[in-house]
Amino acid sequence: MTASAHVVQLVRAHYRQDEPGFVSSALALARASKAPTVKAAITNLVQSGRTAGRPYQPPSQLGQPRAVAPASQMLQQLPAVTFDELLLDAPIQAVLDEIVIELEYREELAQRKLRARNRLLFWGPPGNGKSSSAAAMGNALGVPAYGVSLPRTISKYIGETGQNLGQLFDNLTQETLVVFDELDAIGSRRGVVEQAAGKEHNGIVNTMLTLLDRCRKGVIVATTNRPDILDPALLRRFDELVEFPAPNAEQMRSLARKLCDGYGVPEVEVGNCQNFDEVAKSCETQARRIVMKELLAAEAAEEETETGDQNGTEKDHEEE
Repeated sequence: MTASAHVVQLVRAHYRQDEPGFVSSALALARASKAPTVKAAITNLVQSGRTAGRPYQPPSQLGQPRAVAPASQMLQQLPAVTFDELLLDAPIQAVLDEIVIELEYREELAQRKLRARNRLLFWGPPGNGKSSSAAAMGNALGVPAYGVSLPRTISKYIGETGQNLGQLFDNLTQETLVVFDELDAIGSRRGVVEQAAGKEHNGIVNTMLTLLDRCRKGVIVATTNRPDILDPALLRRFDELVEFPAPNAEQMRSLARKLCDGYGVPEVEVGNCQNFDEVAKSCETQARRIVMKELLAAEAAEEETETGDQNGTEKDHEEE
């Protein structure tokens, strides 16, 4: 990905008044810079601009709200997040930035009979940023990101799950990013079966294969912890498979430092954590205890001061 492509995206975001897209493009440009001073300057300008300039808003609050089709009962909007808030490995970030640029130019690519990658599979251990990265992609594109509620999609009635999936795909637009978390729940390997439940599962996988083949609008991101149990034909339908490996100790400490700085507390210990989710929960728990201790100590000191003032007043009255 070239710096010129970042600049084009930056200018486009500016004239669309797309604050998330502008921020994401500027930070991507900073990451691409080989000069530490330039990288720091862009990052500082973005941070100061968020504070002093117009307030940052998630995509759902920008412009007119985008209506979601009747399939919205199966969708839940994901929290807004930016790539700057995540600690992705450089190779992963580079792939995602490249795909975002492609999707920005999907119409120009189509004129050359090329299709932007819009069917993505994120895989790896749980708790390491797969769903958050999908939401950050939506933010970078300036479109809302929705998670598919599998309990509302999977039905106990024969054939209804396939119909629900069809409804979801039929209502996809260019302004939608949909995340299928735990794809293995509906996409595990097909087999030769005689029982109705097994036939229904095979039918659901066949439906997903057909729908992914026809998917030309929006962005589909699926996540899984177990790519080894997914149907091979389903894996082939995705344009890009991106691995999210477990973080190392330094990456988890970096996230802890970042979170604790945001909470305004000293860095806490996260040596026993195994993934980013555990780090986030541990930091929040420990930071809450630190802040509560500070608040209670301040309140006790205030009460002590008030008591001392009151006793002093009473003593003055007695002397009089």
